Amino acid sequence: MAADSSQQYEGRELGVGGILDQAIRIVRDHFGPLFRIFLPLLAFNMVLGLVQVFVTPGVSPDASPEEQAAAFAAALPTTLAITGAQVIGAVVIGSWINAALMHFVAQKYLGHAITPGAALARGWRRFGPGLWTTLLVGATIGIGFLLLIIPGIYFSFWYLLSQQVTVVENISGWQAMKRSRALMKGSMNTALLVLRVLSILGCVVGGGAGLLGNPYLITGTTVVLQSILTLVSLTALVVLYFSCRCKEENFDLEHLAASLGAESPAVRFGDDRASIPAEIPFTRDSGAR
Repeated sequence: MAADSSQQYEGRELGVGGILDQAIRIVRDHFGPLFRIFLPLLAFNMVLGLVQVFVTPGVSPDASPEEQAAAFAAALPTTLAITGAQVIGAVVIGSWINAALMHFVAQKYLGHAITPGAALARGWRRFGPGLWTTLLVGATIGIGFLLLIIPGIYFSFWYLLSQQVTVVENISGWQAMKRSRALMKGSMNTALLVLRVLSILGCVVGGGAGLLGNPYLITGTTVVLQSILTLVSLTALVVLYFSCRCKEENFDLEHLAASLGAESPAVRFGDDRASIPAEIPFTRDSGAR
């Protein structure tokens, strides 16, 4: 894969500020291609959100409790159908688009040229493994929360990078979870702070859109702003993934590039001499796939 010398990013262990800074830079530098990748999911969420507003009964504040209950009962079948469509969309479209975004960001972070079409194709190829990994992670975290909550919290952080591993390293399931736990060793506090900042941004986005008044305008604005926040969040987790690799495997991304088939050592990741395969093994000598 050809290198893209137009942008260069820091391939090293990063703190919270560095991770968020790199994520925002990547989204800013490549917003157009990222938006095109995300567009199918954005359109899906936008349509369902506006339909949800349309079918939600407008009940007068002066209506009796019985009238309010009757109005919501009449709209319940449609509401359930929309909810079902949202779940299916999140599983199918969401998993596909998220995998494509992670692949695109990973390639750009390493200095590679990649098109939205190639990223979407890669995302679709990793759809099955990604879904399997998601189900395993979800079940494990759920069991952890049933075991007095604390194990579930630990599992949430141990397996935080399972999807990034699945997309970038071409492994999945229990292997990806084990790999994620190894990478997260010593980085849980960093991950916690990154997620906290992203959560605060999400609250600000939701609260700000709620001030617009018109329900259609609120819904449309919220979907767009949440889409941008999703791009930043996914990108931040990819940067966190590479930061953990630099920390736990004791070599920065320059050495990673050289060890994974670069034609010659690259001083920076934007160096057009570097070439890294789309499917990145996770250690120098690992044959796992």
